[in-house]
Amino acid sequence: LMYIEAYLQANPETEQRNLGFLQRLYVSLNEADSIAGIAALKNSEQSLTDQITRHESEGNYRASAACYERAIQLEPDAVEHHEGLLRCIMQQGELTSALMHANGILSERPHWMQSLNSYRIQAAWRLGQWKELEELLKMEPPGTTTWDVNLGKLLLLSKQGDYGGFKRWINKVRREQMDPLSTVCLEQNSYQRGYDYILRLHMLQELQDAVSLLQFGNKASMDQILNSWHPRLKAIEETFRVQEGVLSLRRVILGL
Repeated sequence: LMYIEAYLQANPETEQRNLGFLQRLYVSLNEADSIAGIAALKNSEQSLTDQITRHESEGNYRASAACYERAIQLEPDAVEHHEGLLRCIMQQGELTSALMHANGILSERPHWMQSLNSYRIQAAWRLGQWKELEELLKMEPPGTTTWDVNLGKLLLLSKQGDYGGFKRWINKVRREQMDPLSTVCLEQNSYQRGYDYILRLHMLQELQDAVSLLQFGNKASMDQILNSWHPRLKAIEETFRVQEGVLSLRRVILGL
């Protein structure tokens, strides 16, 4: 980011053709204000991709969904547009609609299973639809490392009371978060780039603490866990994107 900003300052005549690249950098850093500023600097009419980027950075998922629907009309065979629409539907909390939408797409395009099944799995565990979740997990290829798929597997194991399987799986998932985090930590300004992995480790710890109490049925200790959740929530970023994931998992944990 520093290099491209320095380059644009030294070569202002190249600004317009590099704004798209600069905007993608700001998206990766979750810099909503900078993304909006880039949009204001552009002289040409914004493309659908630019509009989607701006809406998502602002948390305006309804507008993003409308853009994805338009993109699907223009390019119906582009699976990434359908994935984007599913993300927007789920971010609006319309989990049942997302599940039905994904089922509808896959009934027509079963070859997209590898791309779209993880959205069904996420919707199923967030809705607490355990039988549906079990069937959807069977459709995943062995060795998958997708976060929402692994989280669904962990929740199903805890719901079924398979605490041995839960312990083995959570150790596997934790290692999968630690490996890229270890690599990122060697880089300069690594905290923001590694934050998603840190957040996932945070969520895994809360899940493991709660499942340990479920295993031994200690009501008093469960109260202690609930009391610890508030300061833990204050320790993470105060953004919708970050806190919504943690709170969604907590709601499911309370229903186990």
